[in-house]
Amino acid sequence: MNQAKEIYWSALAKDTYSELLKYLLDNYPSEIALNFDDKVSNLINRLQYFDQLCPPSKIVSNYHKCVINKQNSLIYRINNAYIEIVAFIDNRSDFIY
Repeated sequence: MNQAKEIYWSALAKDTYSELLKYLLDNYPSEIALNFDDKVSNLINRLQYFDQLCPPSKIVSNYHKCVINKQNSLIYRINNAYIEIVAFIDNRSDFIY
């Protein structure tokens, strides 16, 4: 098995994730937000061991895009010793990734 890489969150990733969870909690039953949080946690745990799990961005080199659900994706980049969670994006919007 691959050795686990450290995971770091950028300030943008922390902000966009907090905003997303707040939106879910404000507009849907709490189970939806909890389910989303579980999906993200499971995805990040897998990324620690399989850094190429999600396909590379077609727009920005060295970035990868993981589709979490129809509306949201996680953007990350790989460094030698760690993985940086860059941002969470709405798939329906224009984005630079």
